[in-house]
Amino acid sequence: MIKKILKGMGITLLVIICLFVILAVWTSFKASGYKETAIPYLTPALTEISKWDAQTLKSYMTPTSIEGVSDDDLSKIVRAFSKLGDLK
Repeated sequence: MIKKILKGMGITLLVIICLFVILAVWTSFKASGYKETAIPYLTPALTEISKWDAQTLKSYMTPTSIEGVSDDDLSKIVRAFSKLGDLK
């Protein structure tokens, strides 16, 4: 009886460990794709956006997001975020 319980617990533990390993490999695989696309884009974009200029920020926005915000609201948002300090 105890042998069956221990065997069941061992199998459960092994399945959990395997799931964590698969999750770690999958996450690493997905993250490697961002190194080729996101990082080269973000490096210059963050440098420009950190100047807290509404027109510069607008040049990095998508057309849908530009339609959803007025120039006055965008200026207010940029001013509010600029009070937080330098973008790091």
